[in-house]
Amino acid sequence: FLEELLARLDQQLAALAPVSTIIAAIHHLPFAELLPPPHSAQWDFAKAYLGSQAIGELLLKYPNVKYAYCGHSHFPAKAQIEHISAMNIGSGYRQKRFEVLEV
Repeated sequence: FLEELLARLDQQLAALAPVSTIIAAIHHLPFAELLPPPHSAQWDFAKAYLGSQAIGELLLKYPNVKYAYCGHSHFPAKAQIEHISAMNIGSGYRQKRFEVLEV
């Protein structure tokens, strides 16, 4: 299933080659640097299902992807991964967070 979705995303990003700045908004975590900090053995096991390295590898293929926003883990995190400024928004069900991005 992931391979099918990545193929579709790859086509979409390729079609946007003339665009200078792309902001990717995805649900699952594309980079390990956005994972939540260690909690318990059970939580550490669950981290395996929060995202996929393959998502991040695909985004990194495109130099015009400048920002990547995600969520899913509900823990805020930021990281600079090569040319991508990546952020896990970290909103919960009851308490919402936001970040202002000036492009």
